[in-house]
Amino acid sequence: MERPESASEMHGEHGGEHGGSAMDEGGEHAGHGGAGTGAMTELRRFTVEGDVMQISDARDRIDIDHEDVEGYMPAMTMPFFPEEASLLEGLSVGDRVEFTFEPREGGRHVITAITKK
Repeated sequence: MERPESASEMHGEHGGEHGGSAMDEGGEHAGHGGAGTGAMTELRRFTVEGDVMQISDARDRIDIDHEDVEGYMPAMTMPFFPEEASLLEGLSVGDRVEFTFEPREGGRHVITAITKK
């Protein structure tokens, strides 16, 4: 059996693609055991309720205080990123919402559907 390459040799071929940009943009957060790291082997989708805490001016990020996501993460306030900015039309801070999101590569949680309750 051959000896595995060193970590620096193995990662050298990636040219820095693991630069942590999602973490810098707020796409990663503590408290859910590192979900979103590594390769996504299957599409996971979750539907949960929460309260809108903040919406970015560009409508490309929404912070939601969400309920427990059973089997995935505890209740917390965290950023989500809409698949399309139009999903956030008509929403305001303080609204109660039900939304569906998917964990994506890089630790981002992307909203695919959202409605006011």
